[in-house]
Amino acid sequence: MGYLLRLFKLFQLREKWRMKNLHNSTTIDNIFDIDRVVVGKRTYGKIRVSMFNTDKDIVLKIGHFCSIASNVHFLCGGDHYLNRALTFPVQKKLFDIDEATSKGQIVVDDDVWIGTNALILSGVHIGKGAVVAAGSVVTKDVPPFAIVGGVPAKLIKFRFSDEIISCLRNTDYSKLDDELIKKNIDLFDTEINLDIAEKIHRLCRIETSYEKSSMN
Repeated sequence: MGYLLRLFKLFQLREKWRMKNLHNSTTIDNIFDIDRVVVGKRTYGKIRVSMFNTDKDIVLKIGHFCSIASNVHFLCGGDHYLNRALTFPVQKKLFDIDEATSKGQIVVDDDVWIGTNALILSGVHIGKGAVVAAGSVVTKDVPPFAIVGGVPAKLIKFRFSDEIISCLRNTDYSKLDDELIKKNIDLFDTEINLDIAEKIHRLCRIETSYEKSSMN
């Protein structure tokens, strides 16, 4: 595909992506099957994805309120067989048969911050509230509210105490929206403690209860 044709196709795909993702502020950085990627509300950043087959399954799920920095790359497969005589993909190169393998779906939970130039490999689950340092290569699951970095990425520390993490892990961030955050901005623009975490948890539970009562 020629350079200008690729640019035109990317432009068209970005328009389709925006129509599909009005609930967030993401765009796409390359050409891929956008129906195989799901992104939650308020998440922002450029999404770069590499896919290696023509299946229709979801290969990447990104949650709500995530921050995706520039040049983050989600590598959804492309592994070579290590238990054969050649790592070279003979089926693909000689017979045009897909043979790249994958360790599975990439899942990024709510409120994850992924730093510039990070590479996320297939099969990885990045837990809620985690932070991935710039330039990291994430090859394994990342626990909720952990800060990881390096090549391969390793645990640096956890963001909060066990009590705060437990409270926030059980808080449904999907219930948060702009108005709810604005009305309770004092809970979100200051250093967190257990009391604040519990108030945010109750706030989301109240929102859930209100939604249920409105449906009855």
